[in-house]
Amino acid sequence: MIGRDRIEAGFERWGLAVVRWRWPVIAAVLAFSGALIAQIPRMEIEVSTESFLHADDPILLAYNEFRDQFERDDRLLIAIHTDRVFDRAFLERLRDFHRDLEDEVPQVDEVDSLINVRSTRGDQDELIVEDLFEEWPEDDAALAAIKSVALANPLLPHLVISEDLTYTVVSVAFDTYSALDQGLDELAGFDDPLDAEPAGNGNARRYLTGDENNANMAVVREVMARYEAPGFRFHISGSPVFTERIGLGMQGDMRFFLLLAGVVSGLFLFVLFRRPSGTLLPLVVVVI
Repeated sequence: MIGRDRIEAGFERWGLAVVRWRWPVIAAVLAFSGALIAQIPRMEIEVSTESFLHADDPILLAYNEFRDQFERDDRLLIAIHTDRVFDRAFLERLRDFHRDLEDEVPQVDEVDSLINVRSTRGDQDELIVEDLFEEWPEDDAALAAIKSVALANPLLPHLVISEDLTYTVVSVAFDTYSALDQGLDELAGFDDPLDAEPAGNGNARRYLTGDENNANMAVVREVMARYEAPGFRFHISGSPVFTERIGLGMQGDMRFFLLLAGVVSGLFLFVLFRRPSGTLLPLVVVVI
């Protein structure tokens, strides 16, 4: 009882002090709230798998060391459906699509497709490694020769092209590190790789953020929209798509449910107090 009396007396003194110094208190609350509100644009929703682990988690540190040494392990896969993969018009459109992805996506590290896929073959005692389209075919005979080389290579069917030659895959890898830290060390690229300190062990460099992933995906979708046509239909998959859709979905859900919570709370407050001040003032306090 004594403890409860002390607590109630403390709340009473606090209430009287707030009423007495109401204007300084209001100014201090508004200033503090304004400082916090100013940071809202810097908030990010991180939905990647590694974001669920603590920064010092041994598993995450090992994964970061892997990324520092071998770069990202996830890719965006774009499957393109057509009637015939080895059709001159389709291949020219695929070549333009491939180049636009390389030129326009802001943080693209690598684009792999039928256009730049390697063709490895043996010729007597010689191993020949070259691009499948080392020379662009100028006639149907040259195109037929390239087609036969591709089908004879056991690595290309089911990996870059489908067995029935109606699908081909474009693989896109984004940068491992965030562009926000590019200006930290202009000579970083000249360091000895063996002496470089990996980001997973305390390096200040950040990995590609969710916002940057979404910006990359937005450009990819813009490029896809330009090329979408009969005989050139897209299907996309991969971790970048998952990260983009989950992040955008969470943002939309948060806006909707926060608005819904405010409306429902306002209705209950109005039913309880039956006057505008009893409804608005508690909501203002909660929002702040």
